[in-house]
Amino acid sequence: MKFWQAMTGWDRADHRVPALRHPSGQGPLLELCPEQGPKGALKNRMHLDVRPTDGQTQEELVEVAVRGGAEVITPTGRFPWTILMDPSGNEFCILAAA
Repeated sequence: MKFWQAMTGWDRADHRVPALRHPSGQGPLLELCPEQGPKGALKNRMHLDVRPTDGQTQEELVEVAVRGGAEVITPTGRFPWTILMDPSGNEFCILAAA
């Protein structure tokens, strides 16, 4: 929960499972369902793409992710995005700023 809160800037929501809500209070909840353990060798069926905003660069957002416990899988340079694994073993990408 804390990892994705830092990545998105969203607020913790009162909900039956851990969830985040946009600070405006509008839009959908992002539910973060607890898992028994890391994914291991299984491939995710879905992952999130995260794009920096408000003057933040792709590199700065990658630094936030790594400080929060993410691991870089494929560094920026090979693709215009960086592939990472969150602390729970879920792959996600950080895209270049718009």
